[in-house]
Amino acid sequence: MNTEIDFKKWWIASIISLILVLTPSSIFIEEIIIKPELHDGSIVELGRYTFVYDAIEHIEEQDTSSVISIGSSKVREAFNGEEIKKNSATRSVDFYNLGLAADLPYFRSIQIEPILDVNPELLVIEIGPNSFSQLKSPLRNQDFDRMNALLYNRPINSGDFYHNILDVNDLSSLNLNWNERLSSRTDASFEAFELTIAEFVGEDEGWDCDNVISNVRCVPPPDSSHFHTYLQYPPQFSNTLEYYRSLDDGSLEEFYGTRLDNYLSTPNHQPEGIYNKNHLALDFIINLTIDSGTDVLLLGLPYNPILKERLEPNAWQYYNESIETYSLREDITVLDLMWDPLLSSEEYFNDYTHFSRNGERQLTRIISPLIDDILAQRDVSLLPNFEYLETWSVENTFEPIISGNVSKLSPSFLNLSQPTNIFSGRSDWSGSTWELETNELVETTFRSSPNNDISSNEIFDSPQIDYCFNVNDTFDYYLWLEMNPPDGRSDSIYIGLDGELLPFGRRGIQSFEADGGIRWRDEGDNGDRLVVTLTQGIHCLNFWVREDGIAINNILFAENEEYSPVR
Repeated sequence: MNTEIDFKKWWIASIISLILVLTPSSIFIEEIIIKPELHDGSIVELGRYTFVYDAIEHIEEQDTSSVISIGSSKVREAFNGEEIKKNSATRSVDFYNLGLAADLPYFRSIQIEPILDVNPELLVIEIGPNSFSQLKSPLRNQDFDRMNALLYNRPINSGDFYHNILDVNDLSSLNLNWNERLSSRTDASFEAFELTIAEFVGEDEGWDCDNVISNVRCVPPPDSSHFHTYLQYPPQFSNTLEYYRSLDDGSLEEFYGTRLDNYLSTPNHQPEGIYNKNHLALDFIINLTIDSGTDVLLLGLPYNPILKERLEPNAWQYYNESIETYSLREDITVLDLMWDPLLSSEEYFNDYTHFSRNGERQLTRIISPLIDDILAQRDVSLLPNFEYLETWSVENTFEPIISGNVSKLSPSFLNLSQPTNIFSGRSDWSGSTWELETNELVETTFRSSPNNDISSNEIFDSPQIDYCFNVNDTFDYYLWLEMNPPDGRSDSIYIGLDGELLPFGRRGIQSFEADGGIRWRDEGDNGDRLVVTLTQGIHCLNFWVREDGIAINNILFAENEEYSPVR
């Protein structure tokens, strides 16, 4: 790009920014031009730093009560609002995840009053060594940027009690009054218009946050059909540990070697050991929440056990002492999982600090009954005789049962006699489960039982069976299922991979045909081939009953698209 074009773009952005400040069109321009560039992480470090007020407005518009979780990326990676709702006995509450990467109590104090304005039933607050970490006085520029991003679009009518806990040395660099915030909006508008112009002329494509929610950088717009789901379960990090294991080139050893030593040498996850401004802010958040009439659950999330083994003696003693002090309070609930054996396996982590999918599921099993107990005390109605998912025990969940090895060298069958997990149905599916059957040839089938003519177009509460397997070769594999439906009302299932429902149509995978009998199926209800991309390592297929009575005789993976087991 030449200097003349740069100069013209600067003048165009300047003129439009002036219009933004001086004309009534500012609201329209804010929504159409500025906010998308904020939410997709183009202007600020991460889009989630500016999305909370849109989230609050959305939550306020719902006709359900709310439980809201706040904290760092540890919370964002751990608190699955969708799964917690499924494992909750209430149907009148939604569960929201407002975790922010690198969040600290001092930063979050800015937003606590607007969050409490929606009157949540419960606020789940992360507590950890980082909650007591050191902050400079005045803050680093990076920290000022984060706090000013949290101040951007803060509702004018929200309280400003948080001013009382701010460090006097920080005040001059925070956009606290109207003039300072107007100036920050002008700066944001200028940069947003420059980016928009660059995208328009094809210099910068930006991030696609409108149609996909797989990017941790960005936030879908509030009017997106994805927004509600995003607030309950935002995108997650990939599993670094699994990736390094698959490389088998020493990367994992390096990750746990000098890189871990360097990680522990930073102050980010180390308590300062004194009552500092983070600890003061945490107390401010807790006490203001209690005073507002919302209950508080302090959630201590664990770290990778290998990291904890490398800590210096008493490194987190201040955290332990603080937990003990908070546990003495009768007006809050404390769930400290930092040293809990139920979450002490490396398998529950993606990296040093963040939960893997299994860690997230285990937390759901642990936290859901406790949240329901708190809600019940607030007179929130619960379903009677609700069956919660059991927590995975310490001794038998870290090494999943392996049902086979998948390789591109030849078609691979799974051993159906060795399922990893079987979960019975709940609610309308109560009493229904998957059962293993063995014929005279010692061949195993798994069947939905009993056949009570129950069906559902959702996997919610449906019986689930998982088969985990080891993948030798990263590849796209074609899946074949040998299905045995007793009739046309008992012929369909839903299928998932590693806990995520696969998009094979509204009615899942059908199997009944007019002449009856056993059928091999390789297509979903939408006509798509049953193909899955598998990387090296352990993966799990998940099967949910759609129509009870259905049976599966065989599961087959093939590398060749033309292969067929049908003779």
